[in-house]
Amino acid sequence: MTRTTSSAVRIAFLLSELNAVLDRNDLARTIDVARMAEDNGIDDVIVGEHIAMGPHAARDGLPENARAFMSPWHQRPDNPQLEGPTTLAAIAGATSRVRLVAAALLGALRHPVVMAKQLASLDMLSGGRLVVMPSVSWQPEESEACGVPFKSRGRVLDDAIGAWQALWGEQPASFKSDSFSFENVWCQPAPTRPGGPPMWFGGSSLHKRALDRIVRCGSGFFPEYYVIDDDWSRLDAALASAGRSRDELELVTGILPALSPGDRSAKLTDSTEILELQLAQGFRTFVVNPAQFVETVEEIPAFTQDLHRLMTRSLP
Repeated sequence: MTRTTSSAVRIAFLLSELNAVLDRNDLARTIDVARMAEDNGIDDVIVGEHIAMGPHAARDGLPENARAFMSPWHQRPDNPQLEGPTTLAAIAGATSRVRLVAAALLGALRHPVVMAKQLASLDMLSGGRLVVMPSVSWQPEESEACGVPFKSRGRVLDDAIGAWQALWGEQPASFKSDSFSFENVWCQPAPTRPGGPPMWFGGSSLHKRALDRIVRCGSGFFPEYYVIDDDWSRLDAALASAGRSRDELELVTGILPALSPGDRSAKLTDSTEILELQLAQGFRTFVVNPAQFVETVEEIPAFTQDLHRLMTRSLP
């Protein structure tokens, strides 16, 4: 393994959007890419997910470049996506060092007792490498297919997180909410850390529920690329009211690829327009989708070395 990036910065590879370099019938190679990432000094691997896609997933049209991030309402409904925790479990068995980030984990769409057990097991089997980023689905069809009313999904997710924390705490555990309730149950084994895996929160806007989740149980903040001054002020005030500070949060952002129309990959040197701003705002964990910058899987090791050099040069 080669580690060339300063320890002041972490680099995370997004592995759930590799469609440009992996055929839909060859998704098992996601594990190979994870192993490749670890062998080339990448710190974290991230897997997002959808459980089911509705017919209007591409309501606003497909992106001009197929390598663009899979943003809401711009996705093919038949796009194959591996289930998040299952994929991370396979990656855990093939790696030994990288953190395993379950991003956009649709916690509201699974029963929280089962989800708490699954996440605790994954955390233990991976040696405490799990990070969880709970989220909600943006498509009504997905929520409804899982039996969760779309308009209730935020409240249900909050209830689910509360249930997880109860089950990851002192036992026997009890919990009561509008969505889920249980009393005097044991859920073992426990995660490796008291209180469970670290949790990141973020998204396209710092809405009230997201802000409340960060303050209540967040260890990381993952917005879209950078944060406007008003949102920093709101976050700092909310954290201070709870006796916390921004220094307690891992600040996570993404490298924005300079993609042109068509299916060609971006050049890393053309994709650093906001990097200086991101570093100045305190972001130190950077998420990269390698498929946006390479034409084939075989190019990933060379790309990672270019990425390490770029980040090392860019540090203030």
